[in-house]
Amino acid sequence: MSKLYRHNLNKIVTLLLKTAAATYLLAVVFPYLSDPGFQSNVGNWMLRWGLIAGLSALTLLFFVLKREDFLLYGFFIVFFASVFQFFVTIIGKNPMPDALIHVYVGITSIYFVTKDLRRTQNTHHHSGKRRKSSSQE
Repeated sequence: MSKLYRHNLNKIVTLLLKTAAATYLLAVVFPYLSDPGFQSNVGNWMLRWGLIAGLSALTLLFFVLKREDFLLYGFFIVFFASVFQFFVTIIGKNPMPDALIHVYVGITSIYFVTKDLRRTQNTHHHSGKRRKSSSQE
C-alpha cells in the first residue's frame, strides 16, 4: 500500500469515526431535545438550548482535535454516553435488544480509548536489544 493511499485512507476513516461519534451523541441527546419533560416552558427551552450548545461544542471539538486526541477524549465521552444510555434502556420497556447495542458501543469505545496505550506499550519493552540513551550517544 502506498504512503499516499494509506494517508488518505487514514483521513477518511478518521472523518467517519468523528461523524459516527457526533451522531451517537446526537442519538443519546435527541429524546431530551424533543421532550425534556418539564412542566414549564422555561425549563424545557433552557434544557433544549443547553443541550444544543453542549452538543454543538462537542461536535466542533471532535472535528478540531487531532486523531490521537480524538480517539482518547472523543471516545471517552462516547463511553460515558453509552453507559448512560445502557442504564436508561435497562429501565425502559423491552430493554434487551437496545441494551446490547449500547454494550457494543461501550466496548468499541474502550478499544479506541486504549488504542494509543496499547500501541506505545509495545515500544517500551526491550526485545533483547538495549536502546541508546542520549548520554550514550
